[in-house]
Amino acid sequence: MSDPHRDGQAAARHAAVIAELLARVQAEVTGAAALVDVAEDEIEQAAVRHPQAADDLFHCFRLLVPAFEARAWGTEFVLRAHCRELLERVAAGQDTRPGTNAECLPRLRWRCR
Repeated sequence: MSDPHRDGQAAARHAAVIAELLARVQAEVTGAAALVDVAEDEIEQAAVRHPQAADDLFHCFRLLVPAFEARAWGTEFVLRAHCRELLERVAAGQDTRPGTNAECLPRLRWRCR
């Protein structure tokens, strides 16, 4: 025989887990949308600064996705600096593999603890 009290508690726990999951998904989607907005804006600005490299710049969106998760990516000026540095490298024909300053700083902070 089922206990209505326990069933109510289980339903409340399930609702809390679902609410937490939805909040995480919303945060991820919001963060991804912010990345898309910043990356597209920085690509457009870089194409204006470097019209000779506009075609290469318009094809670099995937390159701008940060290589690791960090709270710093939620800060617009950090994300913009990361995108801008990579786009400047592309426009200059430089190697894009080394980490950007925005990628290196959180790692240095972590190592200095």
